Amino acid sequence: MKIANVGKPERQDEEGDLLPMVDAHHHLWQLDALEYGWLRARGTPKPFGDPTPIQRDYLLDEYRHDCAVMNVCKSVHVQADGALPDPVAETAWLQGIADQYGFPHGIIGFADLLQDDLAETLARHCCYPNFRGIRQIVSRHPDTRLSFCQRDLLAEDKWRANFSLLGELGLSFELQLYPHQMAQAAHFLAHYPEIPVVISHAGSPWDQSEEGICAWREGLSLLASLDQVYIKVSGLGMFDHALHEERVGLIIRTILELFGSQRMMLGSNFPVDSLYADYSSVIGLYRQQLSTLSRTEQVAILSTNAERFYRI
Repeated sequence: MKIANVGKPERQDEEGDLLPMVDAHHHLWQLDALEYGWLRARGTPKPFGDPTPIQRDYLLDEYRHDCAVMNVCKSVHVQADGALPDPVAETAWLQGIADQYGFPHGIIGFADLLQDDLAETLARHCCYPNFRGIRQIVSRHPDTRLSFCQRDLLAEDKWRANFSLLGELGLSFELQLYPHQMAQAAHFLAHYPEIPVVISHAGSPWDQSEEGICAWREGLSLLASLDQVYIKVSGLGMFDHALHEERVGLIIRTILELFGSQRMMLGSNFPVDSLYADYSSVIGLYRQQLSTLSRTEQVAILSTNAERFYRI
């Protein structure tokens, strides 16, 4: 479903153009370049819906075309498939693209924190200059159709112990989880204030009933109490395919209240969110909801927070 293009936000830079933006969450893939799993499993349902339209190459030229009208100046690529036989191969592939074309500026790779040779995998990732951190999705739900993960990783002793290796290497962690997991995650992360963490996809507000939003807010407030935890407004189309302006506005206002303008950033989640709307509609809607903030606050959310967090 496509939503109407909302146009430019009210506040722009001095020359009348949109303020520059760092896209803090997007993907690229080439089906014959790496041994992808879900991208080759045509039509197999995912928690975000039917992936068939995006089970094709999505390369830098198309991404740059999609994001051009939103004045994206830098980007962060987030790992696309946790089932790759060698996750470092994705980082190597992306670094080659970055070296030639300048994008992406930051690379978030995959590593299984349960693996015995985790230190070796992380060291291999760190050989690439744009590598910044790890995403291992922990989103587990009682409804298996919504689960991205089949194990309760946050409760695994080995996973918890290996998490500390990120701090030793100066790496960040992308936290993708559901609201009912937030209290557990906050209690765990309180022991690791030295590891920068960013919550992906606004904390996955999948249940947008009044009760669901209350549970999401309560969980987010616990994570927001930790100074090292940031949050991305991204992937909202996965939970509200129509991207209702009122719901998006409520989510963004709540995040601003809990995290402030200094620990918040934007991501497109493209091409996944292209299942629901085009790039300018998704990011235009996010920008519109920020348009009443001061220019300083908008610049922080649109670019400098991500630049600081990802060191780009």
